[in-house]
Formats: sequence, C-alpha cells, structure tokens
Amino acid sequence: MLKEKLIVNVNNAHQEGRGSRTSSWSLKLLSKVH
Repeated sequence: MLKEKLIVNVNNAHQEGRGSRTSSWSLKLLSKVH
C-alpha cells in the first residue's frame, strides 16, 4: 500500500516535469522498503 502510494507520487512528479530529484529519493526509499 505504501509502495503503491510512493509510485503514484513519483509518476505525478514526472508528469509535473520535476521528477528527477523526487524519483531518485523515492527509488532509494522503494529499494529500502523492498
């Protein structure tokens, strides 16, 4: 559930055009959660 929320946030950030930084920390968080 938390993972899905993070993925949605990353996708939204990419759509807004400022997802490079957000995706990097989210991916780090996702890898930790994984």
